[in-house]
This record gives sequence, C-alpha cells and structure tokens, in this order.
Amino acid sequence: MKLRQIILGLVAILGLAGIGLAEALEPDTLFPIEMNGKWGYMDRTGKVVIEPQFDSARNFSEGLAYVSSGGKAKFIDKTGKVVMEFSPTQFDTFGDLSQGLIKVGLNGRYGYIDRTGQLVIPLQFDGAWSFTKEGLAIIKLGDKYGFIDKTGKIVINPQFEEVSYFSEGLAIIRKTIGIPVSLAGSKQSSINIAKYGYIDQNGQTVIEPQFDDCLDFSEGLAPVKTGTSYGLNPETGKQTASGGAWGYIDKNGKMVINPQFEDAKIFVEGLARVKLAGRWGFIDKNGKYVINPQFDGGWGFSEGLAPVKIGGKWGYINKIGQMVIAPQFDSAERFSEGLARVEIGDKWTYINQSGKPVGGFSKLSGFSTILELFQSGNKWGYKRSDSGTIIIPAQFDEAGEFSSEGLAPVKIGNKWGYIDQTGKVIITPQFANARPFSEGLAPVNKGGKWGYIDTNGNLVIKLQFTDADPFSEGLAGVQFPGFNRVNKYGYIDKTGKTVIEPRFDWTGYFSQGQAKACYTEVIDRGLMAPIEFQLWCGIIDKTGKYITTPQREN
Repeated sequence: MKLRQIILGLVAILGLAGIGLAEALEPDTLFPIEMNGKWGYMDRTGKVVIEPQFDSARNFSEGLAYVSSGGKAKFIDKTGKVVMEFSPTQFDTFGDLSQGLIKVGLNGRYGYIDRTGQLVIPLQFDGAWSFTKEGLAIIKLGDKYGFIDKTGKIVINPQFEEVSYFSEGLAIIRKTIGIPVSLAGSKQSSINIAKYGYIDQNGQTVIEPQFDDCLDFSEGLAPVKTGTSYGLNPETGKQTASGGAWGYIDKNGKMVINPQFEDAKIFVEGLARVKLAGRWGFIDKNGKYVINPQFDGGWGFSEGLAPVKIGGKWGYINKIGQMVIAPQFDSAERFSEGLARVEIGDKWTYINQSGKPVGGFSKLSGFSTILELFQSGNKWGYKRSDSGTIIIPAQFDEAGEFSSEGLAPVKIGNKWGYIDQTGKVIITPQFANARPFSEGLAPVNKGGKWGYIDTNGNLVIKLQFTDADPFSEGLAGVQFPGFNRVNKYGYIDKTGKTVIEPRFDWTGYFSQGQAKACYTEVIDRGLMAPIEFQLWCGIIDKTGKYITTPQREN
C-alpha cells in the first residue's frame, strides 16, 4: 500500500525580517529553465545557452551555479563547464557562492569551501549561512546564534535566540521575556513572549528588544509592530495574541511613522507596501499614501514596477499607481535585470517590462523570493531561500511547501488550513489533513476521507477517497475504497470523474502524458511456504494502458 505525506523540509534556519531588497543579478546572468525533466539555462532573450541536462539547477552567483546530476553535486561556470564536483560522502549540503565562499555541510556539521572546492573553514558549526557583503556569516553553536568573519573567526559570540542578516549595519535579534497573566482556574501565572530589537556589527544592542515584530532596515527605516495584547484562552488555556499595529522607526529607534497599519513591509525605491482594511497600498517616507490601499496582494517595487493582485489576477503598476501591465497572470514576481517570472495556467515564462513573454518553459527558477520551510523548536515557519531571512515566523505545528497558487498548507492545533505568502490565513483550519495546491485544486481530508478544494476553500470534489494526490496534467491519483481493505489506485479528472479505473497499488504523477504505475502479484506456493509479494511497475498513458512492459521491482 502507498503512504503519501506532505514532505517537510528539515531545515532549522533562523533569521528575521520581511521581504528584503531583491539581490541584483549579474549583468550577464543566466536563468534556470526546465525542459522535459532536465534543467539548463537561458539568457535574457530566451535563448537556451546551456542545454538542459541537470537534475536540478540554481541561479548563478559570482559566476558559478549549483547543479546536480548523476547523484553528485556540481558547480558550473557560465559556459556550462563543471568546475567542482562532490560525492554525497564529501558533503550533503551546499549553499551558493557568496563573497568567495560556499557553505557546505555533512551529517549536521557545517563549514565553508572556496571557489576551488578547498575546505577553508572546517565543519565545526551546528548551523551556518552564506556570507553577506559585510563579510559576515550567521553561525549556530548549540542553540545560540552569532557571526563569523571570512577567516572563520567568531566576531560576535553565539548568544542570541534568533538573528537576521545585517541590513544597513543593523541586525534583528529576538529575546524571550515572561509577562504576568491571570486566568480563573489556571495555575499558570505567566507566559513567554518574544520581543525584537537590533544590534550593530560589534554585537552591541543599539535598539533594545521591545517590538512585537519587526523587519529589516531599508532606506533608513524599518517596519515594527507594537501594541499586541497577550493572554490565555479561557477555553483551551493556550496562549493568545491579538491586536497591534505596524509603524516605522529610524536607526535611533524613534517612531517616525506612527503605528497604524495592519501590516507593513520595507521601503524599496522610496515606497513601502502597507495594508489597511484588508487592502494593500504604498506610502512614502512621510507616511503619506502615494498609492491608496486597493490591491488584494502585491510585492515591492523593483526597476520602477511592482506586481499587484486585483480580481484574482496579477499585473504590474508604476510608482504613480498606473497599471502598466494588465492583470492577467496567476502568479507574478518582481523584475530583476529587465525580466520578471510570471505564470498563466500551468505555464511559466519570463516577461519584459512591456509585458511581452521571453521564452516559455514548464518550470523556471525564481529570482530571489522563493519561500522555504524552517523549524524553530517544535514550530514551523517560512524563510527566504536565498538569504535565510524569516518571512513568516515559526508558529505552525506542521506545514507544507508553497505552491504556484501562492498558498501553503499549515497545521494549527489539530486542524489544517492554508496561508498566503504573508502568513495570512486564507482558508480556515478545518481539515484533518491537507496537501499543497496543484493546478488550482488541493487534496484535503475530513472524517477519514479525501476530496479536493479550490483556492477559495470550496469543496469541488466530494470527500470519498482513502488517499489522494495533487493533480498533474489534469489527472490525480486517488485510492478508492475497496473490499477487505484491498484498496486500489486509479485516476480522476478535475470534475471527479474516474478516467482510469482503480487497479494499481501505486501511482505516480503524469508528465508528458505518461506516469509510472505499479501492481502487486501475490504468489502462494503452498502451506509450507511463505506468501510472496512481487511489485511490478511500468509506464502508462492517460488511458491507463501500459506503454512499457512492467518490470519487477524490490
């Protein structure tokens, strides 16, 4: 039988703050593309310059890019030449080249190699992150965080519960404090809450931990949240937090834009994205609205344009709020070096600033805003994959990856729901289990049965299956209830109609019209011999017909 689970990233990385400035791509940068299951690179015109041949690929950084193939990790230059290659017994974790060094790890210990592959800082840390332009990197020893320089010398002792990268000379720190509470019938007299402040590059606290939340400094200002009320739920006894508002401080810690927003992001190109009454707009450094709150979602400005969501679609506005690329995309990212990644249906491409497509591929690697899971204690949150900056603090009991729909399944208490990339709950936790969205639908479980919801949380395929996978190419593998617990897998379409009858014991995802499917053969050789189970797997088409002869697998 097949066990399907949401795979959680086992990465315990800590950093704070919100969406930071997009790191500038190199002038002659290449963009990762995927074709027929293999990754290569295109230039900004959409021309393929490194043929797809790798199992995975990342963005170039300082002239080199991480790729993998044949079970080995490699770094290539912009001609596609492999300049470094490593086996899994050498290192099992790799960062990107940054300030001439690459973070590496093996069996939970971390250090750094140079661009020739030589280990220059030994594997000695419990956690490590990439070097930044300040020449510093976050490291972890035990459960505390500090900073090292490029020689591996500790320059700020590991002493902090959480830290962020430095931005404009300051880094965020977290401090846990206890506050008194009272609840009738409860013996609990205090609760622990987190407060946030800032340190300088000498490790000195320059703004005391006093904020309920905060983000990086950018253009001289940082968003901070104050006024949150904490207590205990009288029914469950669990800790609660409510209220509070966001404003902006300067580097002296002075509040220069009073707390008044439901949410607030950093300044980029002179404007900051803020939320009021459920809508997003943009303010200047005086706190004055330049673009009134009107959008359902959005990202910061980059190269004079900002992605915004309205009416369920994404487009781009300029700095006076004019829609210069009409809302038409299912997802949209910020511009970098003249290109932005967008999605229409299940197809991704890059567009230029006229909104015209440049290349079209089934999957494209994002620039620098991809969110990935991290774990802090027994809670899960989301961080930027490029910098480690925390975007959504660790607060969920379990969590899954974000999909192209911009939603991720999270578990709060004993129920699953969905959040957007700001951490806002979009679909209320109500399910016993939930999996990521794919092609506009997500498998969810209630009462031991699986069905599918749309991005509004509406149940569009009723709860009826004993297992269910995400959709791929319009079909999803599901397990149908059977007799004597012998449940079989087949495929349904997006209306819930069975298109491939349940006769398999394992089913894979469709790609290029083909999927792997397996069945079990039971061999009974008599009373004195044990029953033998043999698994046979082959490739099927969308009618369910085997197009390759099934082979026996262990």
